[in-house]
Formats: sequence, C-alpha cells, structure tokens
Amino acid sequence: MQLPNKQIIETERLRLRRWDNSDIHQLRLLLADPDVMQFSEHGALSEHDQITWFQRATTQQPKSALPGCLAIERKKDNRVIGYVSLTQDLGRVQSGDVEIGFRLMKSVWGRGYAAEAAYRLIYTTQLRGSFDRIVGIVDPANCRSVRLLKKLGMTLIGGIMLDGYTYADHLYAVDVSDIDGLSEITPRT
Repeated sequence: MQLPNKQIIETERLRLRRWDNSDIHQLRLLLADPDVMQFSEHGALSEHDQITWFQRATTQQPKSALPGCLAIERKKDNRVIGYVSLTQDLGRVQSGDVEIGFRLMKSVWGRGYAAEAAYRLIYTTQLRGSFDRIVGIVDPANCRSVRLLKKLGMTLIGGIMLDGYTYADHLYAVDVSDIDGLSEITPRT
C-alpha cells in the first residue's frame, strides 16, 4: 500500500494518516493518561518514553503492504484523537497473522471512533492473499476493546502469554476471507 502525502484514508468523520511533528502534544496527552493506558504493559508513559514512542511511530516505515501505526484525526476540528495500527510483529503474532491495535483519548470514548477507524483501515488495506487472519491481543479485563474486536467479527481463540507479562492476554481473530461478509460499521452521531 503506497501512502500518499499526509492523509491516507478517510471516513465520514476521520482521517487516518501518518504522524507529523505537530502531533506530539496530543500524543503526549494520550500516552500519559492513566485511564487510557490502564491496560498497557507499562501503564502511562513517562515523558522520555512518550518521545521514544513518537520517534518510532514517525520514522518506522512498514516493511510490507501494511500501513503500520496511523494517527486518527477528527475532521471537524483537525484534532488527533488517537491512533490505529495494522502491523505484523512476529514477536507477538504468527507469520500469517496481522494485528489490529488502537487507542483513543478518553474524552472521545463511546462515540464509535475506534470502530470507524479500525473498520476502514482493515477494509482499505489489501490483506487477501498475503495474510490468513487479523488478530487482536487484549487484556481480558479491557471490556471496551473486547467489544470492539467482537464488532469487527473476531472471536476469542484463547490465551496468549507474551514476553514480560505475568498473566495471559486474550487472542481474538477473524480469517481474512471472512471479513468481506461483515457490514460496514455505522458511525455514531
């Protein structure tokens, strides 16, 4: 997937695009929020870790047709409200799998933005023929993310123990061949 300029994918309410330096302030608010980062391996990130995360996200070029980590920008005010990613980290997933990830500002939770962004990213990325499954790895207590993965057509496969974790996360998955049958997620107003 060749990515044009800054903006790459649009939905009714959102733009999914590459990060730029002007996004650092909003990203710092996101990554420092203990509620947003509650189910993250390290919790809210320090200022140093926020900068490291941002540098990795802005300089990392995907090695495949996958878009990597994209900023979610709300069209009505051009504000970055979070991120969505489609990646393949073989330290986390099997070779035929691609992982969906997302995180949003607490102030926009419950408005359907994560579902809208994740759905559009999945359906505009050419996965058929290159990947077998889309997976989501989630803390079992993260009810919001579990609901979203199910909305995307994923089912619970089982527990997955990642390096450095003291308990198993849950692995949800949907076969790439099954995603064509899902209806588009309608944005909330």
